[in-house]
Amino acid sequence: MQFIVILYQLQITLYALLLGLFLGVLYDVLRITRMLAGITPVHTAHISWIGRLPVRRIGKIGKGPVSELLFVHLLDIVYGLSAGVCFCIFLYALNNGRFRWYLLLGCVLGFFAYYYSVGKLVLYLSGYIVAFLRGIMGCILYILTQPLIWVWRWVCRLLGPAKRRILRRQRIRQTEKWKKSWAKKVRFT
Repeated sequence: MQFIVILYQLQITLYALLLGLFLGVLYDVLRITRMLAGITPVHTAHISWIGRLPVRRIGKIGKGPVSELLFVHLLDIVYGLSAGVCFCIFLYALNNGRFRWYLLLGCVLGFFAYYYSVGKLVLYLSGYIVAFLRGIMGCILYILTQPLIWVWRWVCRLLGPAKRRILRRQRIRQTEKWKKSWAKKVRFT
């Protein structure tokens, strides 16, 4: 009976390691989100196919260091809360809600194992990942907005002559008003 309990605890510890790996992946998603938002700098100068895509440029989120700092802190708080909720659900589902220090240690070890192994590789490749995602988002944005731009240009082309006529009439009316007002103010006798 003692052997079964130890095997079950070892199995839960391995699951805690896997949860830590999952939280590491979630943190990499957070880092790439920061790079996509333009907060963390990404060096994409070495990626040659970026300039050839028909994309709409996506700007930075917010303006200034205050909004960027707020965005970073907000994402960190959301990550911390989601990691805590995941750990609590893990404890509730697999250990009947009983907290064990070795489970927390296993989760932390799993996170750092991912962070210092695969996480370093993902960070190295993040420039490519961000460039790829920006290219995809830019192409999607281009595909969605290009028909609207075509319709706008067509409407402007149709309404252009009418707009010019309206503006010309307004200018003529304004000129007539000026002539009348100047005729009253300036009298040559």
